[in-house]
Amino acid sequence: MFSAQLARLQAEVVFGRLLESFPDACAAEPATRHPGLGNRGFSRMPVTLLS
Repeated sequence: MFSAQLARLQAEVVFGRLLESFPDACAAEPATRHPGLGNRGFSRMPVTLLS
């Protein structure tokens, strides 16, 4: 259970810093979720980074 919590915290930090560095980032296309109920995360989330 601890590893899942750590992964969520790491993702929060990474995405927060990414958005600070690229405040105009936007979705390049719709995100794709993993199929099924066990993993509710995304398999793809393409973005466009504008400087």
